[in-house]
Amino acid sequence: LMWQLRYQALPTVCCVVAATSYAPGHGSTVIMSAVVASSVCSGSVLGGLAAGWVVSCLVDRALFACIRFGVPATMTNILVAGCVGSTVALVFAMAQIIPALIMFTNTIRWVVRMSAMNMTSHLSSGWSSVATIPYQWDGTGIGFFIGCVFCYGSKIGWYHSIFLPLILIEMERGEPSVLGAVDECTLVLVSAGICAANILSGQQNMGEQVAAAG
Repeated sequence: LMWQLRYQALPTVCCVVAATSYAPGHGSTVIMSAVVASSVCSGSVLGGLAAGWVVSCLVDRALFACIRFGVPATMTNILVAGCVGSTVALVFAMAQIIPALIMFTNTIRWVVRMSAMNMTSHLSSGWSSVATIPYQWDGTGIGFFIGCVFCYGSKIGWYHSIFLPLILIEMERGEPSVLGAVDECTLVLVSAGICAANILSGQQNMGEQVAAAG
């Protein structure tokens, strides 16, 4: 059960969300097809998203083909929900798409989680042959810089296009996310403070209005 929750839950959710987003008019049929297709996407969020997109593209064509050839409604649901998902899963498994995506996301995860000390030590070792470095940076201030980037990026559209995909990639195996923690500290807690201030100020204004009305 723990293995399923760590490696299968998030890719399945991403597959279903992607399929229903690109083919919202098919309801439970596309959901069942996406669940079947996600069976080969263990440990890969990108695999789940890709499988969901392919399912959404094939569901329309399979439904149109069944209607054109006069397939009964019950058989149409079986073919669209079962065969489309099984076909996508089979193609992804035979083409070894998921292992390639896992290698890609592992690289991204390694880059994201590489500590500032490792970065500065590599830079220092490279510079040591050129000149003597009087001070070696220990990473102080890197959190402040990343927080500023998060705040700035959230204002210009980077959150859903860059930050959130990276957070999902970090969490695709059920592990905590470094960027998710930064997101919570720089955006979630700030938004919670703003909402709390609005609630408190609204209650105060309401009380003043009631007192003024007598």
